[in-house]
Amino acid sequence: MKNMNKIKSALSYLTGTLFAFSCIAAFSVCITSISEMIKTGFTITSVLDGLILIAVCLCSPYILFHLRKIADSSKTDLFIRENITRLKKLGNTLLIFSGLNLLSAFVNTSIGAVLMNLISIVPSLLSILVITLICYILSDALEKAIEFKEENEFTI
Repeated sequence: MKNMNKIKSALSYLTGTLFAFSCIAAFSVCITSISEMIKTGFTITSVLDGLILIAVCLCSPYILFHLRKIADSSKTDLFIRENITRLKKLGNTLLIFSGLNLLSAFVNTSIGAVLMNLISIVPSLLSILVITLICYILSDALEKAIEFKEENEFTI
């Protein structure tokens, strides 16, 4: 039990640290994207590419924020309704993240570049979609577990 608490604390610390770094990275990418849009004169491709990049970078801190909240709640009681909504938000954000990555492959104008981007993106998209599915399944399982827990508390 002591080792499990140490692992939970380490995970909470790690997600907090990654959250801080991802916020800094997202901020720097936003500034870089905006300055790149200004340099190129706000062409459609540069604006679309910049906005997609900014949206992708903002997904990471959001994902890590919810992971940290789940890790923190696991120290006291994992079976709370907030974790169901957090897992669903994680799944939704991961779907948006994978959609934005797929969309970024089509921002390039040449067909060859689109195909090359798709070849490099597909394996990571599949892994993200698997993680998304796991988030949705876990949220459903957690919801059932909470219902069982509440039924047990009322019966006793």
